[in-house]
Amino acid sequence: FPSHDSGKSSGDVHAQVSGILGNLMHESNSDQLNPRAVNRGDGRDGSDSIGIAQWNSSRAALLKRMYGENPTVEQQLAFVWHEFNTTEKFAFNRLMTSKNVSEATAALLHFERPRGYDARAFEPTRIRGWNDRLKRAYKVYNSMNYTATDLRNRQQVTQ
Repeated sequence: FPSHDSGKSSGDVHAQVSGILGNLMHESNSDQLNPRAVNRGDGRDGSDSIGIAQWNSSRAALLKRMYGENPTVEQQLAFVWHEFNTTEKFAFNRLMTSKNVSEATAALLHFERPRGYDARAFEPTRIRGWNDRLKRAYKVYNSMNYTATDLRNRQQVTQ
């Protein structure tokens, strides 16, 4: 991902990164990002869901058009960034204003749109895999090393 210094984030950057990774780890069904993950027939249109974000249908087709049949993790992360800046701006804007791990993880559901997702009646706890997504995001968050400034900011956000 490009530098987070774009000035767009008004939330907790560590939580935002954790929300992204927690969702992608869930989609990869692994504590690692699996660029070869496939869930056959999982798309709403019956297409296979592929890669670290389990893209399907036209999103999977665009990923392959841009990066070939077997895109690397780095290429797939670049594709996430591409979508954040094009078709997935709503999810990105929600992510950039998230103040904690739970909000950041929920924001990414607008990007993933898993089974149970409904933008009009958005309730993260009703989404398939919510608890696992959140657990993985907290695992990432709690494993991060913080500077003294980060810790002061973190304390201010949680107070």
